[in-house]
Amino acid sequence: MESVLLQPIISSNFHKCGGKPVRLGIDEAGRGCVLGAMVYACFFCAAEDEKKELKALNVDDSKKLKEWEREEAFEAIQAKRDLFGWSIHAIRSEEISAKMLRKKKYSLNEISHDTAISLILRTVKSGVNVTEVFVDTVGNANAYQAKLKAHFPSIKIK
Repeated sequence: MESVLLQPIISSNFHKCGGKPVRLGIDEAGRGCVLGAMVYACFFCAAEDEKKELKALNVDDSKKLKEWEREEAFEAIQAKRDLFGWSIHAIRSEEISAKMLRKKKYSLNEISHDTAISLILRTVKSGVNVTEVFVDTVGNANAYQAKLKAHFPSIKIK
């Protein structure tokens, strides 16, 4: 059987936030290889703008918002793309399956960790001054935090 390298779907808006210190959050959605793609996203803004601007947009955990509220928040974020930045990384179910079934074990947690690292790295390499990162814990919290700190020693990981 021939090995196929699948490319993730990536979309981004790397607004540099004027070089100001930036807070970045990462979250994921999806169920993996059984029920479809996994979508990872990071969202960031200047730390000094965070409370005022995000509060004005009425953003919250997407599970707490109705569909129309999520759509309104999305439109408002798009309209303020000069204040906010984001990157989206979608991994197709076929790629997840291929990674999990290879000889050297590569778990869904490892895929998640590596995707988060990739999102942070792309943001930093684009010139954004990331000073804090907020992530949902996937797997062992201490091991995950240590892995992120090893890659990004100057960034606070929360």
